[in-house]
Amino acid sequence: ALGTVATGTLGIAVNITQSQDAWSFGRSTSSGTAYSGAVVDFDVENFKGSNITESAGTITVGRAGLYWISTMLTCHGTSDDFNWWLNGAQLAAVKGGRHYDSDTHLYHVVQMNTLIQIGASGTIGVYGNAVNVYGTGFMSVFQGFRIGANE
Repeated sequence: ALGTVATGTLGIAVNITQSQDAWSFGRSTSSGTAYSGAVVDFDVENFKGSNITESAGTITVGRAGLYWISTMLTCHGTSDDFNWWLNGAQLAAVKGGRHYDSDTHLYHVVQMNTLIQIGASGTIGVYGNAVNVYGTGFMSVFQGFRIGANE
């Protein structure tokens, strides 16, 4: 309880700074690529900083911290769904991105994002349970950055 506030300003400020540890991956094809029980391997890569590496769609972070991660996939088909895989196992705390529709010719976007703690040498990737990913530029992206001061 604040009691009586006669004059003044009461507020809360939260600053989230993007560090130099960041990635943004995309697709560069307008034809769909099916991923069923496999990590989505994005072919357009962009890194910031020296603490991020990639191999076959799997990101390895060199510095522990709180990361903002986001995935947006342009898909085509009746059922498209994916999850994030952290350190080789499905990230159970976050419900996957899913789309189900009876129209087989429907294009749609499936997305999800979250804040997550990742340890040093931790790995993360987009795991396609059954997803048909399209690209062309950055229509389909997997991106993230560590929360913290610029270095």
